[in-house]
Amino acid sequence: MLDLRNQQWFFADMPQKQFAFGEHANDQHPVDNLDVNLCTLREEEGRCLNTTQKEKLVAVLKNLENPTTPVGVYHTSALKAFEQGRSNAPILSLRKRGRPRKTVPLLIHELISTEIWRLKVFPLVLKMENLSKSTIPLYLVLYHEAALVSFLEAVLFHEEVVESSGDSLIDLVDFCYRNIITLTSFQDEDFNKKSKEISDDLDDKERLQQQKREIAFESGMKCISLLSYMTQHLKIIPLSVLHRLLVVHDVPLLFTNLLYEPPWIKEIDGNKKKYVDGKWNKIASNDEMKVSKTEGQIWIALIQLLLNPDCQKKYDMSGYKKEQLLKLRSKLNDVIIQQIPVLRELLRFLEHLSLFDAPIPKRGVIIEQIPELWECLHKQYKGKWKEIAITQMKTYFSLGKDDLQTLCKKLTSSFDLKNIEAMLPDTPLCAQCGGKGLKRCSRCRNEWYCGRPCQVSHWTKHQSACNLMVN
Repeated sequence: MLDLRNQQWFFADMPQKQFAFGEHANDQHPVDNLDVNLCTLREEEGRCLNTTQKEKLVAVLKNLENPTTPVGVYHTSALKAFEQGRSNAPILSLRKRGRPRKTVPLLIHELISTEIWRLKVFPLVLKMENLSKSTIPLYLVLYHEAALVSFLEAVLFHEEVVESSGDSLIDLVDFCYRNIITLTSFQDEDFNKKSKEISDDLDDKERLQQQKREIAFESGMKCISLLSYMTQHLKIIPLSVLHRLLVVHDVPLLFTNLLYEPPWIKEIDGNKKKYVDGKWNKIASNDEMKVSKTEGQIWIALIQLLLNPDCQKKYDMSGYKKEQLLKLRSKLNDVIIQQIPVLRELLRFLEHLSLFDAPIPKRGVIIEQIPELWECLHKQYKGKWKEIAITQMKTYFSLGKDDLQTLCKKLTSSFDLKNIEAMLPDTPLCAQCGGKGLKRCSRCRNEWYCGRPCQVSHWTKHQSACNLMVN
């Protein structure tokens, strides 16, 4: 198998020394149920969940019926803090305690639980009338799924983590496939208006639906990275996962179609833009042929899946599949190959495939392993979705003012304001008109305005949030 991880271009957009395994082994509280210690690196000292918080967190993770209790905010805030601190090299210690590691399978279980909640419970909650005036609790659950995807995207780059994941990767592969299919369903018009302008015309429920679509797009893009990382470790992933990638979901054909109809390139407000690092950037005339990180990951995954001898024995490249794969030759021009030199090997393989028929894989006795988490959770809670929605509405999604303030305080305590400001756009935008922001709100110091008239016009919408932050 080709080892492509040493290619310099592959690391061009990645922060150096992202993670250190086994560091700070002596300054963490031991927790039997959770073997992951996640800290945000600060200028003076690290910050992590204490033992009691982590024990409560583990109890929350194991129960779909109560995935978003106030205790669960510890987990959400930890993951949000992790996402906030990625640029400052957060420290992740995965430690063995004399038994197989269960950290990543636990996170995958939580991810599948949250996805099922979004598909089955979230629509029922939106139909209820006694929804809280603030949509923060519901948004936290939606964002929780995106935070978990971001976390897994970061750690699955490492071989040790992939190896420790075991058969739970089957559920993760299925999750990625479902989200990538959703990703391809987005149209250009879904992005033609700025989110601020859209939100001003929507009620709370419609705004939540809009936020759900935005999170789904972001998660779908990260799922491409997750599948790509798995293909970098074909030697150690279970055979059932490899079968899932090649036969069940046909990832080579899926990635080929993505290259021809890229969801990360859209016509937005009359301009052609590309989604890079969580932002829509206008494509300059001299950058049209520049390979983005997502495109590079897809090309590398195709090389691993098509050129690996073990994959060639399992993957059928005849008929329609051969016809679609050969279309890749039109993409492999000199400009692309100059950026990713190893693609010459793929082009040579495709030219050979066009002249000769690939051997048809032998079909023996097939024993297919099903996604255990997805099937078990659906079976366990079948017919209980409405009951779960009613219970969660009473206990969490109808928070009073005091409970909501407590929730917000727990979240804000997880953030380093310096890191948050570093993530903001270089030029702040006016909350009312979208122009260049020149002055902040003097009370909360959060919203930006281009001038006094816009601040006065926006006050009726900003007042409640401003009072909440000040109090």
